[in-house]
Amino acid sequence: MKSILKADNVLALVVFLLLVFGLIMITSIGVPKSIQLSAPDVLYP
Repeated sequence: MKSILKADNVLALVVFLLLVFGLIMITSIGVPKSIQLSAPDVLYP
């Protein structure tokens, strides 16, 4: 039972890290793109 619980914890950690990584990628790529689309004259750093 302990090994199953450990695997579940590792799996949950991996899923959580993937979610955080995906969120960071979406915000870092999507936000400047949407700003560029909505206001092409504004320079985004």
